[in-house]
Amino acid sequence: MSLWDLPADKTAEITSIDQLEPNIRQRMADLGFRPGDQIKCLRKTPFGAPRPYIGPQGTFSIEKDIAQLVTVQEISQ
Repeated sequence: MSLWDLPADKTAEITSIDQLEPNIRQRMADLGFRPGDQIKCLRKTPFGAPRPYIGPQGTFSIEKDIAQLVTVQEISQ
């Protein structure tokens, strides 16, 4: 599933960021979004607005077009 599809208050492991353009992929990695890292969707936002996610290095809002290219696997809790 994509990061954008991750339900609110759920945690997932990032499995791939390979679909991102190289400069965006590097920026995401710099922010701590790397395969194997865990990420949590804090809440869904209306009208396709950027959504807040907590990653290893803090909380960041990620736009839909980027989040749709990040592949994750939901972690059952």
